[in-house]
Amino acid sequence: MISPKHVFAMATALAGAVLAASFQTPLFASDGPQRSHGPRYDKPIAGYEIVETTVALRPNAFAGGDAICPAGKKVLGGGFSWASRGRGDEPVVTVNQAIGGGSQWRVVFRNPALSEVTSATVTAQCAFAR
Repeated sequence: MISPKHVFAMATALAGAVLAASFQTPLFASDGPQRSHGPRYDKPIAGYEIVETTVALRPNAFAGGDAICPAGKKVLGGGFSWASRGRGDEPVVTVNQAIGGGSQWRVVFRNPALSEVTSATVTAQCAFAR
């Protein structure tokens, strides 16, 4: 048989554990400590714009294109696109990188098609940067 002294000791220990846990874990997320969600910006990236150029891809040949940022702007990133022919002989990208001191984006393609001319677009994301 458990004595009243032991029941009181267990109840006190349990109450202490519950009380300690209640100070560490909020019941609702909104009850917990509020954290900063990072810096807030009033303005978008200064001078942000997308620049594109189109490249003609002759059959079984390499061709490249450069998307050039306007004066004073730097390239933040870039890429390419083309309309898929759905036949498995899509253009292959051999170069996809920033060049020109960070003011241009270059993509070089190879068109594996034996008889079809196609085109691709080179894209640069530009903005004012130091």
